[in-house]
Amino acid sequence: MSYLSRRRVLLAGAGLTATALAGCSDDSGGSSDSADPAARGPIAIAELVFTADRPEDLDEYQLQPSSTYAPDQPIWLYADYSGIAGEPIESEADDNGSGESTVAIDLQQTVTVEDPDGSVVVESERTFQDELAPDQLDGYFTGTEILLAGRAAAGEYTTTLSVMDGVSETQATKTATFAIEE
Repeated sequence: MSYLSRRRVLLAGAGLTATALAGCSDDSGGSSDSADPAARGPIAIAELVFTADRPEDLDEYQLQPSSTYAPDQPIWLYADYSGIAGEPIESEADDNGSGESTVAIDLQQTVTVEDPDGSVVVESERTFQDELAPDQLDGYFTGTEILLAGRAAAGEYTTTLSVMDGVSETQATKTATFAIEE
């Protein structure tokens, strides 16, 4: 059975979409080969880019040219993760006596944006606690809409994304920049 988890959450300063896709594989070098989903890790941010609009699926987005936006244009940050650990959940047997295996994930994502002067203009946190099939652990991504209050000043903004995996107790951080044109 194919399983797709999709949620859209609006936060003060950011809108988020998180998705896990069935049947995705990990190209990062082996964390997906573990028979025990709780033994996976450490978590890593496999990709962090700015997109022209809301990312729809894993690796399905349109890059924002030069990561540069107009002052009133929505700013989207795409991130996908590798090495996510999952805590096995006991499955209930169906009428045939077989149950579908699932795991629980526990991710804490923090996004911070600093303006050209180094002042923090966005800081948001979101927890993702989902139940997934084990083969979905390497197909999890987030799309975060960065909402700048008022008219954004021209210049380069620094965005830091951190993610903590509560199951493996590991953390990853990546930084990327975007610009607001005059």
